[in-house]
Parts: sequence; structure tokens; C-alpha cells
Amino acid sequence: MTRWTPAADTLLRESYSTGGIRAARKVFPGKSDPVLYNRACNVLKLHRGHNRAWTDAEDAQIEFAWPYDSIAVIARALNRTRLMVYKRAVDHLGLPAGVPDGWEYLWTATQRTGYCNTDQLRRILAWARVPIKRSQTLHTGRRHRHMVEIEKVDAAVARWLKTETLKAAGRRYGVSGTTMKHWLNRAGVRLERAPGFRGKHNIKPEFRVDSAEIDRVARVVRGGLTLTDAAKRAGVQRITMQRWLEAAGIHVPARTRLWLVQPETVDRVAAERRARAGCRARKRER
Repeated sequence: MTRWTPAADTLLRESYSTGGIRAARKVFPGKSDPVLYNRACNVLKLHRGHNRAWTDAEDAQIEFAWPYDSIAVIARALNRTRLMVYKRAVDHLGLPAGVPDGWEYLWTATQRTGYCNTDQLRRILAWARVPIKRSQTLHTGRRHRHMVEIEKVDAAVARWLKTETLKAAGRRYGVSGTTMKHWLNRAGVRLERAPGFRGKHNIKPEFRVDSAEIDRVARVVRGGLTLTDAAKRAGVQRITMQRWLEAAGIHVPARTRLWLVQPETVDRVAAERRARAGCRARKRER
């Protein structure tokens, strides 16, 4: 066994003080862990990296990150254990444990909003892009308690209740979900898909649209006219109706199967064209 030299003690002191036994093992691959522990702790009187004295900079970093990051994230950033960070934050710095003001546990939010399981609420929060964070509590095992912001949960649930699926909207108007999707695409409504959830309760992804927007689109679609019907209403040919609408600044696409125009618009354009024709006729008579 090689003897320890002052140079080796210096390397051990630097590596062990910063990274613990893992860093020392990389510097001295030929020495076992008990030998490194004995030299560092008993001879050199060193402390492991996460047991070193706390600094003001570390306290400030904990206070800044405590409301936003989990204990595990803070511990990794400071090269400390979760227990050390938790005790430093709660016992020494006086930071609140559990959930801060304005937040609640995910299961509490699920019961408060009236849902049967957390999978349903998780899906709503994912659809509304509401973050779910781990609470500032030490846990053992793989189970962690999560927390959510109360105000954002209420806003997400209220927005969710104002929407409905395409199948449900089509059922209200006596059409299929595919037909309702065509109506919304025709009106230029952006369809937002609610994500699925592969948890204990398997939930498939689906489109959800604001009910008020669906009602507006349905009124427009059911009250609208195709180009052929608009021409019959005005008593002119189809190509003439198309020219009148384009002259009035209404673009008529090449494929008019999914294009509709409102009856009042047709009546207004036709009345303007007939008024202009009447003025030209009177001028010719003069």
C-alpha cells in the first residue's frame, strides 16, 4: 500500500470537500472507499460536500428557489441532501413547509372541484397549461404529493365547463361530430385538442370547443346560403352573383362547396347592383 503524501492529501482535500467520496474515487481509483473515508474524515478532519458549512449565498438561493422548485432540485443545485435542505429552509430560514399560500394539494383540488379522481383534473390542467409542482415536503419512496395554484385551477375548470366535445355539440344540433367539425373548419375556428391521459383511468384525447362559439357557428352555417342558392335568391345567374360579391369585396373561393354567404349580405349586394343599374338607365334616358 502506497503511503499518503502531502500532494495526495491536497488532492483528497479538494475532491472530497467538493464532491464527496464519488469525486475522491475518481482521483484515486486504486484506493478503496474505506481507505478514502478514513483518510478524509479521521486524519484530515474533512466534511463531506453536502455537510459543509452553510453560506449566505446558499441561504439566498434557497429563499429564492423555495416557492418555485422542489427540494430535490434545490438539493442538486447546492450539492446537498434533501434532508439538509429541508431542515435548513424550515428550521433555520423559517420558510413554510407543505404548500405555500394560494396553493393546495392536487388531491384537495380534485375533491374541491368535484371530480372523481386526480386523472380527470390532471387532464384539465394539462389542457389549460396549468403547471403541477411538487410540494415542499419530504417523502419516502416513489410517491410524491403535488400542489397546484388555486386561482389557476378554478380558471381552468371554469374554462373547461364552458366547452364541449364535437360529438356532444353535434348531438345538440342533430348532426354527427364529423359534420360539426366541418362547420367549425368552414368558419375558421381553431380546434384545440384536450390531451389524453394514460394513468389508472385511460382517457382518450378529444377536441373541445367553446359552446358559445359552436352556437355562433351553427347559426351562421344553418342560416347561410351557397353560391347557387344566393344566385337563385337574387334572381341572377351563378357567375353573375359571384361577380357581384367579388365587386363588393367578398372573396369567393374556387371551391365553394364549404363556402356560405349570409342572406342579408346577398340582399344588400343585389340591392346595390340594381340601384346602380337603375341610375345608369335613367342617365341614358336623359
